[in-house]
Amino acid sequence: MDIITLFVIALVLSIALGLVLKINVGVFAFIAAMLIGCIGLGLPTGQIFGMWPGRLFLTLLFVMFFFGFAISNKALDNLALHIIWKMRKVPALIPFVLMLLILFMAAAGLSTFALYAFLGPLVVMVAAKLNMHRVVAACVVQCAGSVGGLSPISTLGLSALNVFELLGYSSEAGGQMLKTVIINNFFAQFSLLVVCYFAFKAYKVRVSEDLRPEPFTVEQKKTIAILAVALFTIVTISVLHAVLPKSEMLTRYYYGFDVTTLSLLGVVACCLFKVALPADALAKIPMDVIILLCSVSVLIEVGVRAGAVDALSAWAAANISGTFAPYFVIISSGVMSLFASSMSVVFPTIGTMIPGISGAYGFTPGYLFSLVAATAMLTGYSPFSSGGGIILGGVFEKKERELLFKWSLAIPVFGMIIMIVLAAAGLLVT
Repeated sequence: MDIITLFVIALVLSIALGLVLKINVGVFAFIAAMLIGCIGLGLPTGQIFGMWPGRLFLTLLFVMFFFGFAISNKALDNLALHIIWKMRKVPALIPFVLMLLILFMAAAGLSTFALYAFLGPLVVMVAAKLNMHRVVAACVVQCAGSVGGLSPISTLGLSALNVFELLGYSSEAGGQMLKTVIINNFFAQFSLLVVCYFAFKAYKVRVSEDLRPEPFTVEQKKTIAILAVALFTIVTISVLHAVLPKSEMLTRYYYGFDVTTLSLLGVVACCLFKVALPADALAKIPMDVIILLCSVSVLIEVGVRAGAVDALSAWAAANISGTFAPYFVIISSGVMSLFASSMSVVFPTIGTMIPGISGAYGFTPGYLFSLVAATAMLTGYSPFSSGGGIILGGVFEKKERELLFKWSLAIPVFGMIIMIVLAAAGLLVT
């Protein structure tokens, strides 16, 4: 048995054991990473420990700590109720209004990671108050964040344009291809949102008198003000940096005041203004999600070291042919996205094969690139991805979190099926 097959078996077995035994999947994933890394690859234990994603760990820790104050003093609960009450006459439209809000902020330059961190918990809380399935909330955040994040001034859009340039496409051609990627990604993401919206009967939600919000307390007002300042700061800096990318001062602020730093500053502000007890806020941190995401990240890094991504790329190149080329692109992008970041790894890796496939079989490059991006982002709903993990962490009720975790494992599969159906039916822009 080769090391890559062993890695895939270990990943599947870790998930299965975690679900059956009701033990954190991250525990089994880390054990598997140690065994495969040390015995299979001959890596020292120190090197395995060094794969622990420190930046991701600290980001999740500080973001959840920050929101722990808003959960402890029920500021987030009350804010969610106020949003619901304002739309009590059209409750069925709440998911789509929230989607448009997030999409606009993402398109304005706010990174998807920051969006998931700051707005994910609020959307989940709104869903909880409406007794709406949390899968719909996850779809709202992911759909809006991934589509808006592809704008030319946002991180995902800039990454895509950079890949186009590296592959030799002109600025004009790259801009046109990005438009195709945005349109098809929106169609795919929105299709998934609509399917989940009707499948989980989100259209049946009603706003009862019990959901009438109470006036905000002084502590809640302080908390919301701190959250608003943090969000306003990161949006403003992101937009200004996109408009003036060559400004050295703005570049420093852009990288200095990221979501981790602002969350930590928010924690300090919450402590200084005494909005809630720090111990209560700490108790709200979903450490099980953080351990899960970081431990699985270590196992995936071991898989990358073992050559899983390279093997998948080679398989895709060897098997892509003729009429079935789009479906191979979809499947290879979706599977690879389980092991690697969608836009920073999957998009450029599969992207290197796009010019050849396009030239050989007559598909337009923009269409093929859109298949890669949309499928990889749909797979990003996985609880093992950073975006999916943050949204999962925004569910502070353990039973609800466990339920969403199971559904988050299934959504990437549904996403790939939707992409195959859309491509087969000719419903995507080519």
